[in-house]
Amino acid sequence: MRKILACSLMTIVFCVVSLPIIAKSPNASLTHDGLDIRVITQMYAEHSGSKIVIDPRVRGKATLLGIDPKQLTYDEFATVLATHNFFIHKSGEVLVVLPRAISKLYAPFREPNVDYAPSDMLTEIIQLEQNCPNQLIPLARPKLSPVDSLDPLNFARAFLITSTASNIERIRGIIAGVEQATPKKQTCKNAAK
Repeated sequence: MRKILACSLMTIVFCVVSLPIIAKSPNASLTHDGLDIRVITQMYAEHSGSKIVIDPRVRGKATLLGIDPKQLTYDEFATVLATHNFFIHKSGEVLVVLPRAISKLYAPFREPNVDYAPSDMLTEIIQLEQNCPNQLIPLARPKLSPVDSLDPLNFARAFLITSTASNIERIRGIIAGVEQATPKKQTCKNAAK
């Protein structure tokens, strides 16, 4: 009986002594459940020193696991917003958080030698060599979200695409594979020679 009591007492002492050590451990799990998107945006602005305007339609709650909302990087912040169908429009030094449904109106044209976050909305022209844009529409369009756009430019043998930077890269890779597999240049109606 004394051995059981001694073991129980030692277990309790061990748990009480080690609890603060576990809680302060850098490997302790960070769980933030139900944080308001606006609060996360405010935390990011304070941490990064960014000037941010939030559209009144931006509402929602996010769960962050293993991420300290007060230490978000730009890419992490953009990913949290994209997960909830919002995006960041850069207007000079000001970041504007908007619903993704209107992203086509604000997506800038991709500039060369500029690094973009994977979830940044962009507009870009994808040039084709072998195929006609209308032939590849059925292949490319299903890989876009309903708010993205893909317009054939038959006269230029190209696409005009608006989507996230990562999705444009994915579609560019798919199209490059199809172009490489096409044995000869296709004849396109209204295409540049």
